Amino acid sequence: GHDVAATKGKVSRGIAWVGVASAMVGVLDFVAIFIILAYWIPAEQYGIATKAVWMFPLLDLLADLGMSAAVIREKLERPVVSTIFWLNLITAVVLFGLLLVFAPILALGFYGHVVVGQMLIAYGFKLLWQNVYFIPLANLKRELRFKEISIARILGNLAEFGVKLATAATGFGVWCFVTGGLARVLVFGLVAQWYYPWRPSFSFQPRLVWRHLKFGLQTAGSALLAQLFGNIDYPVVGYFFGDKVLGMYKLAHEIIFEPVKMIAGVVVDVAFSAFARVRDSRPQLVDQFLSFTTLNLITVNTYIGIVFVAADDIVGLFDASFAGAGAAFT
Repeated sequence: GHDVAATKGKVSRGIAWVGVASAMVGVLDFVAIFIILAYWIPAEQYGIATKAVWMFPLLDLLADLGMSAAVIREKLERPVVSTIFWLNLITAVVLFGLLLVFAPILALGFYGHVVVGQMLIAYGFKLLWQNVYFIPLANLKRELRFKEISIARILGNLAEFGVKLATAATGFGVWCFVTGGLARVLVFGLVAQWYYPWRPSFSFQPRLVWRHLKFGLQTAGSALLAQLFGNIDYPVVGYFFGDKVLGMYKLAHEIIFEPVKMIAGVVVDVAFSAFARVRDSRPQLVDQFLSFTTLNLITVNTYIGIVFVAADDIVGLFDASFAGAGAAFT
């Protein structure tokens, strides 16, 4: 009926907006990496940065506990949402404390670079800040307001692009991969609050959120395992082959796998909210699943075909950039 058509319309517009935002983010990230590696950071330093950066998504998942998914799934009463907020804030504070203690030990004991631990601690501030926007973001997703989310993403990534380049250009090296990310979430959080102003009440009633916490932990656990499985190769490559090889290996991932993840993420960002909206109607769920799967296959396979044809030229560009970075470093 009308509700089904309205939901499909919102989903289609959401995919379009998320697609535009993801394309802009992908281009900005590609250009930033190319410039940074061409002029300021050699492969070895890029490899050292990777030893910290690969853990950032894991920290995000640990800090969230999957509770944003619970907020997206259904409209909750204010005391419940406020309890979720305070629970996530406590988790972020505890996690930040653990980073202060254990990040330096990990950096020296396993990686052999002090800066890796410092980068992880600095990223801990992002875990604290994300509490400013994770409830507004979840509410925007639940309401399928992907236009606003996409605008916030674009503005945030423009900030990241500028700060990342400025940090690298002024001689702060691998710190650009932290400062850029912090600038992104700072702007994103402010814009998300602008679109969906939200403040927690002073309500903390854990008994109200047990069901949602159980659901969130299941969601976060599967996502955590997927991230770990997809990124555990970075420390392994770094440990056995050294920082320079790890930098080159990471670059290969940036060229091939990161765009594929971003393309798939266009559908993933919209899919959970859409499935939550129609979860009580099996025919709509099946129809939406088939639609998302078809769209994903078409876009991902198109990109893979482009890479297959243009791989030599792309690698040649980055070979030159690494050579230039190495010359500048020495």
